[in-house]
Amino acid sequence: MAASTVQELQQLVKANALFELRTSYNGSFGASLLFYPREMSYYVAMFQQKNFWRVVKTQNEARAEAIFAGFAKETQSLADVEIRRAKLEAQKEYTERMIASSEGRLNQLQADLTIQRQNQAQAAAKQKVAREQAAVLDNERRVAQTKLDSVRRQIRALEVQSSQGLPATR
Repeated sequence: MAASTVQELQQLVKANALFELRTSYNGSFGASLLFYPREMSYYVAMFQQKNFWRVVKTQNEARAEAIFAGFAKETQSLADVEIRRAKLEAQKEYTERMIASSEGRLNQLQADLTIQRQNQAQAAAKQKVAREQAAVLDNERRVAQTKLDSVRRQIRALEVQSSQGLPATR
């Protein structure tokens, strides 16, 4: 049984019998144009992850170049979905990291707001107590002032009484 062109190429690669003229990579796909000097022939191969899956052998250089150009273009098309998937996966992972970061920031802001509200409530409660205390003190001050005014009137009245019958001072 004769070896396939793929097997023939694999044997030549293992034996380092080929000269690589061109190779094009697109994602995990690639195309190579290889020259076998001993037979003056060209191998044009398409592969995925270094595994050959399509190989053409020719001794016509122009045909080999044309086949290589076609294979290279085909690998580009084949890789488009793979490349798009890789980009979408990266975008998804980036978005997930941004969500996690944003949720962290959201939690931080919520915690800050909770603390701010607690502090505002405490400050408002302290201000209410201070206003109530000020009102009580103001009332006590008015009562004391009224008492002071009453005591002063009594003192003046007593002074007036005690100075009756004394000569007036000039």
